[in-house]
Amino acid sequence: MKNLLKMALLLAVSIVGLSSCEKEETAKGTVSVEMTDAPIDNANVSAAVVTVADVQIGGQSIEGFQKTTIDLMAYQNGLTAVLGQLDVEARAYNQITLVLDQAEDASGNAPGCYVQTVDGTKHALVAASNRIDVSGYIDVAENQTTTLVADFDLRKSIVASSNANDNYDFVTASELNSAVRFVQKDRTADMDGQLSNDPSNGDRLVAYAYVKGSYDRATEVQGSGASEIQFANAVSSSVVDQNGNFQLSFLEEGDYELHIASYTEDSNGNLELAGTLELSAGLGVLLNNLGLSAGADLSLSLTATAFVPL
Repeated sequence: MKNLLKMALLLAVSIVGLSSCEKEETAKGTVSVEMTDAPIDNANVSAAVVTVADVQIGGQSIEGFQKTTIDLMAYQNGLTAVLGQLDVEARAYNQITLVLDQAEDASGNAPGCYVQTVDGTKHALVAASNRIDVSGYIDVAENQTTTLVADFDLRKSIVASSNANDNYDFVTASELNSAVRFVQKDRTADMDGQLSNDPSNGDRLVAYAYVKGSYDRATEVQGSGASEIQFANAVSSSVVDQNGNFQLSFLEEGDYELHIASYTEDSNGNLELAGTLELSAGLGVLLNNLGLSAGADLSLSLTATAFVPL
């Protein structure tokens, strides 16, 4: 009788143990990581290269990831570079980490991160930290592949340097963290536009997308932070081409404002802010209240009604 009780007790413990193991099995999903870029405010720059040594999601590195060197300027206006995939716990994530190799690129050549100017000169980019902690939101579903797009905004990431040998540098560590954002690709939309005229007669126009209510002209044109970044609160930006076209990509669904700034170019290729344009998009279209829904791109036909200088 005692032996039977012992056997029954052992069987019960075993069943409970197996049940616990089953409960501990975690649902998994796959994250595919891509990278894109918003433009830099300098006509003298022909390439902006970063070397990514590691990508971490939820503290995990992408398995089998190989160090990758990317010219970010080749991935604008909706183009992306695929960095790799990682199987992770199926849940929400609000941070990823990009680890840069500033010393060497993927081929072992120095430097690993640099700006190349139109004359072919490479200017090494140095940051106080090689880690960029990026805030955002993705929801990884069980047994599904979720695509994450990291937007590396060059305009907010790189500044002119006082170093006579290297004319460019990364912004401060905290500013660099804010200069990169990530989004869940299937929850975004694009905003494209066509501007019919330019009363400023500037050398370059740049379109900026802002979350509705976050644009204050006086603040944005002055620049903010240690690096005095202008239009720092813009979610994304795009150069207006010679035909008046622009595209703002991977904007999360929500309400936005659109603003366009005019720049003049000095003899060194540096762009100086000259002012902003007053815009009209026709009857019923409010450029300070543009609603975007995931997957539903928005196209705008714009006319500049005035130029407002600084």
